[in-house]
Amino acid sequence: MTKKELELTNELEKLKKLIKQKDLKIADLETEKKTLKLKLSIQSECFEDWKKENSLSLRDKIKLEKKIKEMARKQKLYVLEKKYEKESFEKEIENLNVIVENLTHRLGKNSDNSSIPPSTQMVFTKKKCVNTSREKTNRSSGGQVGHKGNSLTKEKARELIESGKVDHVIEDHVFSGADKISSECIVKYEIDLEIKTKVIEHRFYGRNNKKEIPQKFNTDVHYGNNIKSFVAIAINEGFVSLNRTRKIIRELTNNTIKLSEGSLVNFNRELAINSENSIESIKEELIKSGVLHIDETRIKSKW
Repeated sequence: MTKKELELTNELEKLKKLIKQKDLKIADLETEKKTLKLKLSIQSECFEDWKKENSLSLRDKIKLEKKIKEMARKQKLYVLEKKYEKESFEKEIENLNVIVENLTHRLGKNSDNSSIPPSTQMVFTKKKCVNTSREKTNRSSGGQVGHKGNSLTKEKARELIESGKVDHVIEDHVFSGADKISSECIVKYEIDLEIKTKVIEHRFYGRNNKKEIPQKFNTDVHYGNNIKSFVAIAINEGFVSLNRTRKIIRELTNNTIKLSEGSLVNFNRELAINSENSIESIKEELIKSGVLHIDETRIKSKW
C-alpha cells in the first residue's frame, strides 16, 4: 500500500468513527425527547388530579396555570432545539457518508481501472481477477498439437544464409582421432549478433570540392545514421532514459563511443526536423480516412 493510500485509509477510518459517534448522539437525543414528552404528560395528569382534589383561589389558579404554561413553553423550545440539533447531525452524517464513499472509490482505483500509473503501485498489490467465458478443458497449457510453432530450424537458418542478409561464418571442430577430409560432419547452426564500431573515412576529390560536400560533413567528425537510429528507437520506442541509452551504447561498443546526453537530444531534434514533412503527410491521410482511431489515455504533466 502506498503512502497516499495509507493516508486515505486512515482518514476513512476517522470519518467512520465520527459517523458512529454522531449516530449514538442522535439516538441519545431521541431517548431524551421521549423522556421529556413522558414527563410533560405525567405533570399534566398530576396537575389535573391535584386540581380536582384541591380547590384553589382564582389568583392561585392563574399563577399555577401561568407557571405550567411557562414550563410547557420551555420544554417545547428545548424539544425544538434538540430536533434542530438532530437534523444538523443527520445532515452532517450525510455529508460524511458522501466523503466516505468518495474515499472508498478512490481507494479501489488502480492501474487496471484508472489512469494511475503501475509504477505507483506496490509489487505485492493483489491483481484483480478477470472473469472469462472460456470453459476449462483438460488440455495442458502451451502450444497444442497441430499448432504451427516458431521454433528455430535448419531450414530457417539456410534461408537466412541464402538471402544474403547475414554473414555466413563456418567454424570447424575436429575431435581427437577424426579426419576433417574423410570424416562426415554433423552440421549445427548458431544465430548470433555482432556489434562492431567502424570509422568511415570519406575522401572528396576535385576543385572547389568544399561547396559540393554534403551539409552533414560540416564538421570533420560526426556520428552516422546507424547510431542516430538506435538512439531514436531506444528513447522514443523503448522509453529508455537519456543516461541509460548512452550507457548501453558505451557497453555495446566496448567503451569506444561515449555519447553525451546533449548529443542524444540533438539526434532527437534532428529526427523531428527531418520528419516534419512525413508527419504532415500522415496527418493529411488521417483526415481523409473514413475511420480514425484515437487513444484517449491520459498522461500527467508538470507543465
